[in-house]
Amino acid sequence: MASTVEIFEQTTDDILQDCVDLRATRKKQYGGNIFESTAKIGSAIGLKEYTPEDVHILFLAMKLARYRFQMKLSRSEEEEDYANYSEETMCDSVEDAIIYLALMESQRRTKNGNHQKRQARHAAENVQPRDRSEVQATILNNRPIVREELQEESP
Repeated sequence: MASTVEIFEQTTDDILQDCVDLRATRKKQYGGNIFESTAKIGSAIGLKEYTPEDVHILFLAMKLARYRFQMKLSRSEEEEDYANYSEETMCDSVEDAIIYLALMESQRRTKNGNHQKRQARHAAENVQPRDRSEVQATILNNRPIVREELQEESP
């Protein structure tokens, strides 16, 4: 039987691979730089000049709001609310949010050259990537206790 750390690691890998696959699909669906195009269109119809960074932030905020709403539905005792809950929508929101966050960070690093500076520093210092299982074990050991675990321990 797989340990909690192994399950956590595999789930994390699955989520990240799903993000890679979804990113490729989105590039085909939207073409080009969707954030730059959206910023130009938003600026043309709005009262403000938007940047691609603004669009990243707004898209990320939209996905987090959607995820929050789906979390609320998934915990609802009301049958009608739960009928509107969708595991697929939850996964889509998480994957899109991760992609938007990664794109924001990629743009930031590329814009100010931090990515190249970081790679050069790591090469000079001979920094090795941390062992993922060690990081994930730390996360699991330090994570907050979730409500279900508290209920299991209750008499």
